[in-house]
Amino acid sequence: MHTPQQTEQELYFKDHSLRLIKTAEGIEWIAEDLLPALNLTETALKKVPENLKSLRKVSQGKNGQLYLWQQLLLTVEQRGIELLLDLANQQTAMQFQKWIYEEALPLLK
Repeated sequence: MHTPQQTEQELYFKDHSLRLIKTAEGIEWIAEDLLPALNLTETALKKVPENLKSLRKVSQGKNGQLYLWQQLLLTVEQRGIELLLDLANQQTAMQFQKWIYEEALPLLK
């Protein structure tokens, strides 16, 4: 669940807000943000193996809004995003892949 080393951030892909959690193990993306950005439905998450998904306590909503109580949200590890990209429209997948590797991940280092 929640680790003391966890930090939350928000990035933007086109007009989509994407929240992520950085932990000691790596980066996990909030699933409910990823799906609309990739034009996918919740059924796409069934293709992601359980070991690449987690439930994390999140204290911040979109646009920096703080929750009164922490929310338990499903996250997807970076390797799980690759599986979701295989299910997305090719043009969307290519744009997202370019954004994540050329803009998002360098910002997070």
